[in-house]
Amino acid sequence: MTPVERKFQEENRTLLGMVTPFHFIFHCHISLRYRYIYYATTKVACTTTLLALQRAELQDSSILPMDLGDVHERNLSPLLKPTQVGPLSKLIESPNYFKFCFVRNPFTRALSCYLEKIAGDPQVHKRHILRQLGRPVDDLSQTVTFEEFLDAVAAQQTQEMNEHWCLQSFHLCWRRIPFDLIGRFESFCNDFDEALSNIGINSNKYFDRQKYNTTGSDVLLKNYYDHRLVSLVRRIYHEDFQNFGYPLDLPS
Repeated sequence: MTPVERKFQEENRTLLGMVTPFHFIFHCHISLRYRYIYYATTKVACTTTLLALQRAELQDSSILPMDLGDVHERNLSPLLKPTQVGPLSKLIESPNYFKFCFVRNPFTRALSCYLEKIAGDPQVHKRHILRQLGRPVDDLSQTVTFEEFLDAVAAQQTQEMNEHWCLQSFHLCWRRIPFDLIGRFESFCNDFDEALSNIGINSNKYFDRQKYNTTGSDVLLKNYYDHRLVSLVRRIYHEDFQNFGYPLDLPS
């Protein structure tokens, strides 16, 4: 832990709970220009959201993802980290700052994560799963099935889970951040329009509705889920189903 992270943890223990300072700092994006706090959730259109917000912050609608290097690289972002704004509690408690985030149905989020980070991009994330399964981590050509992936996730403690498949309730510091809007991936365009309207950003100018990341959203879930895996996801993500009101039935 860096000195900056240690100081942030000491000042925000109640807010963080079991979330690490690095995790919180990385995902929390703040704009003093538009007075908002956006807490990004991986696998929930965060790339598209950040691109639109960074375009607005720079007042340049022509910016492409490659122009920014990487919208997820915090040191390149025009949006501020929570370590750059003074006491974070003042902003979180202020009615003048709009706090928003997005969540996704655990069934589709888990599958999307598997398809992109395990089956489609066998790098560091696959090593996490191979290690959990007790298999060699230096051979990334090994096949990991969706069932094996979920079994590995189920064996992890909540705080051990990678950000891409961790519980959204845990990730979002549920009930410790008073979000003004919790949008849904399933209605992302409408919900993001609402968020942008609340913070005074022209949605039509900065948000490209046709190109947001929908990995796994067009895959037939029944090709991957059986009764056991449905029950397993219900158990792993019980708090997310409960807190965000998602039905326990597999989406059709």
